[in-house]
Amino acid sequence: MNLDDLLRDTLADDRWAVPVRPDALDRVRRSRAARQRRMTALALTGSAAVVGVAVLLTGQLGGAGQRVVQIPGASTAPSAASPTPLPGSTPGLYLTTGRDWFFDGEAADRFYATWIQPSPGPGAFVPSPAPLGPLSEHLADDVRAAGVPSDAQLRREDSSGGQVGETYVWVTLADGQTMYVYRSQLKAPVNLDGNGGEGNPRGIVEDVPGTRSALMIWPQPLDRLPTSSNVVVVDHNGVATGWNSATIPLAQLKAWAIAAAQRAEG
Repeated sequence: MNLDDLLRDTLADDRWAVPVRPDALDRVRRSRAARQRRMTALALTGSAAVVGVAVLLTGQLGGAGQRVVQIPGASTAPSAASPTPLPGSTPGLYLTTGRDWFFDGEAADRFYATWIQPSPGPGAFVPSPAPLGPLSEHLADDVRAAGVPSDAQLRREDSSGGQVGETYVWVTLADGQTMYVYRSQLKAPVNLDGNGGEGNPRGIVEDVPGTRSALMIWPQPLDRLPTSSNVVVVDHNGVATGWNSATIPLAQLKAWAIAAAQRAEG
């Protein structure tokens, strides 16, 4: 019995004694997708442009050349690319490239032990569905420019779930395959070991050629359940763009993600 069968049996169980929404499975899938994004970013709620990813540590992250920044307690210095420290970091943490936003588990634990998460503040949430605005328009332009087929259908969504800055573009290709692309501002670094579960693989980080951005993929399987391919690109300012599909090959998602990132910094 697969996951969908288990969900149907559970949702239809008479012992619940409540009506079952016809869109219940879609809502569960969407909730799981949201959870996956939170595991990727660990900071998806609140603030005027939220949804994202996090990083931290000096040394190597597995493979050669996988550098990360200073752990809390080490001296950090501002740079032209990062004039202010990450809000809530103690001492101030300066992140200057996309790769800097990715931490391994130990470094992430040290960071969160001292990090004070900023309050989202007023205006962080709006009634949903929100009016379409320039954020989703810009994201849709990036999706088109990345090489997604011109006959694909795009549906834009601003402030998804009422969270200001959480922007989506839902894509349906001519052959019926679907994917979604989201964009948001990270509030904290991404935990490469945040996939959770013993035996689950660590996220793999690569620099995006010709940019200060980096991308991360999580090898399959995730949580030992059927799951979508997932590519997350983070620029030097901590803006995360995720590409997700249950059917489109990972290599194709990665190619589109790289092309979009290069266009953004071109």
